[in-house]
Amino acid sequence: MLVNADLRYLIKNTQRRTFSLKDDEGNRINFGQYYLGGKTGEQSLFPLANVLTPNIYVTPGLTFEAIAALAFNTKNFTLDIGYNIFAKDGERITLKDSWEKNTYAIATPGFNTTVDFNADSDFQPGIDIDHALRVSNLDFDALRTPCQITHKIYGGLGYTFNECKYPVLLGLGSSYEFVNGNTALENWAIWGKLGISF
Repeated sequence: MLVNADLRYLIKNTQRRTFSLKDDEGNRINFGQYYLGGKTGEQSLFPLANVLTPNIYVTPGLTFEAIAALAFNTKNFTLDIGYNIFAKDGERITLKDSWEKNTYAIATPGFNTTVDFNADSDFQPGIDIDHALRVSNLDFDALRTPCQITHKIYGGLGYTFNECKYPVLLGLGSSYEFVNGNTALENWAIWGKLGISF
């Protein structure tokens, strides 16, 4: 019987990730970070992703992984069956630097780039953000990895040809990983193994 467990705590670090945008009702604006935006006092426009990718603090928190398996050996055959669990905290995210108030906004279509942009008046109407972008318009949920718990079951069968001058091992196995909710990908795998001793 094989048992192994690993518990880790990952501390806060600085990263850069691109925010999505939310309207004033808290609804996500699809591809909002790719709208053209302007900065108060400047004439040129730019993709908002340029300013929606600031330095942020990310605290991944705890991760836990454990495996329990049974390995059977008889004559030249080996059979392995096991279970693996992986659990991870949801990330905690905060801005590292303060957000510049009354500075950036989604630009109105046809903005005249020969005049200075004003984030309080040159915003695009009809998107439910009728002002310069605020911290409340930044979609923190789009950046953080949520809490995850996955379960994996696996099995493998191997045979060793010990009668050969150089013993050969052949193996075949499969696994299936499933999750609670929609926080990770469910998947299955098939693998083969070939080993030679000399």
